[in-house]
Amino acid sequence: YITMAFVLAPMIAPSLGGLLDMVASWRASFWLLTVLGTTVLAAAWLGLPETNLSLSRTPLLSPRNFAHLLRLRRFRGYALTLGLASSVFFSFLAGAPFVTIELLGRTPFEYGLWFLLISLGYMMGNYLTGRYSQAVGIDRMISIGNMLTLAGGLLCLFGALVGILSPASLFLPMMLAALGNGLTIPNGTADA
Repeated sequence: YITMAFVLAPMIAPSLGGLLDMVASWRASFWLLTVLGTTVLAAAWLGLPETNLSLSRTPLLSPRNFAHLLRLRRFRGYALTLGLASSVFFSFLAGAPFVTIELLGRTPFEYGLWFLLISLGYMMGNYLTGRYSQAVGIDRMISIGNMLTLAGGLLCLFGALVGILSPASLFLPMMLAALGNGLTIPNGTADA
């Protein structure tokens, strides 16, 4: 459920960035990020105390502990699953703005509006994870999520192969993949 809240910023960011691009310029997004980042840094610096009161203890992520994790076959399986599931989203994130804006001739603001579907898909997956993981089981939720992510990717590929290229043919299948990621990533993280 916490991840659903974290998705709000990436959900709004492309639309806001596109709007800033239309109203001001592409540089306006960077100025806004500078102001927001500086504000958050100052608030954290002034308002968050140190929580690690025993700084001399061995850190949790020491090389020895990391090596132990890598020896666990189950951990490696979850890590690989999470990496592959995430790669679908990041591959899309790398190419979708170019396809939407340059090839389809849409504005950055339109791209941002279409991108809302991806965020909504991920949020729905996170909601279903929180609601049903205990009843269904973590590994089964991961399997269902992986199948949905694969289906979304294959639908995008199919559309490209048969020459169907539109925002809907791009973003609707990826909404399905994002829903799958919303099932896979939280469950895989929890079990890893």
